Amino acid sequence: MNPTSGQFVGVRDGSAADGAAIVQLTGSGDAARWKLVGTSGGCYQLINLRSGKALDNPDGGYDDGAPMQQWEPASGNANQNWCFRSVGSKRYSIRNVASGSLLDLRDGRTGSGVPIQQWSADPAAPNSKQTWQLVRVD
Repeated sequence: MNPTSGQFVGVRDGSAADGAAIVQLTGSGDAARWKLVGTSGGCYQLINLRSGKALDNPDGGYDDGAPMQQWEPASGNANQNWCFRSVGSKRYSIRNVASGSLLDLRDGRTGSGVPIQQWSADPAAPNSKQTWQLVRVD
């Protein structure tokens, strides 16, 4: 969840398709729920509970503003490996292993459907668009 907007990271329209867009959602249903699966180096693969697909940086690109997608999980795929860094107050920056860029809420907007993108930034000093809170859902 982005603490500034109070909204969640999820899959647009609850799609199960490879390449479906990752966006901000107002609700916390299954399309906005993720299972963290440990990978090497203390990082994680994030698997969407509705689709079973992984949060993915398309082609491992480096471009600021590149929208994130979901894709079939592949063990060891750096495009799907995400490292969490605590920035205090139970908040984290989330860095992609392939690009080194952070998950970012486009323009810090608060509406549902806003794209989740990547942006190059210091994981130790993210801005509010690059700060995330884990919310445990049972």
